[in-house]
Amino acid sequence: FEVRIEIRSTYPNAEPLVTETGGRIPRKIERHISVDGSCCLGVWEQWLAEATDTSFAAFLSGPVREFFLSQSLYELTGQWRFGERTHGVAGMLEAYAEVLGVKTERTLVCSWLTVLAKPSRKRRSACPCGSGKTTEHCHQEELRALRRRVPSNLAERMLLNLRQYDRGDQRIRMRLEAIIDATLPSRSRPSKGIIPASQSALKLSSSFPN
Repeated sequence: FEVRIEIRSTYPNAEPLVTETGGRIPRKIERHISVDGSCCLGVWEQWLAEATDTSFAAFLSGPVREFFLSQSLYELTGQWRFGERTHGVAGMLEAYAEVLGVKTERTLVCSWLTVLAKPSRKRRSACPCGSGKTTEHCHQEELRALRRRVPSNLAERMLLNLRQYDRGDQRIRMRLEAIIDATLPSRSRPSKGIIPASQSALKLSSSFPN
């Protein structure tokens, strides 16, 4: 595969743009690629929440490698050997539900994300699961564990991603851009030397063997 990767200085907060430039992959939504060759490697926020290493090297050996390996196997077998995500907002909802460990129900997912998007929450507040119990007597430990993996700014970003599909509100898009341009907590920052701070975007060209 012939591939171009564009990465912004705010990586890993900003998702890199991966484009298959050689034309080997048919430009069909069923192949998880757009007409311009940009590739859908998965749901970025899920990777940020679940990956223990979000360096650029980990991105190459993880999502990028897995995407093109899956494409190669699909060419040989006509099947997605590692499964595939539903397209569009439905796939995003599936990914967020997996991160949260809840059912793929929009109201439920948004309820949990709304709680996580707040820096703190009173123990006697209603639990986001909808049980009617207070958090203290329901999912308090689960929320504590989730906060360690999903910081408030990432939870807000996930929530806004879902809402923008419903409303198409310019204010939501502007808030999303502000979050993406901000800096993630130190756990998610790239290693020094990977991205020059003075460089707004870095174009990398990589060749993947057949």
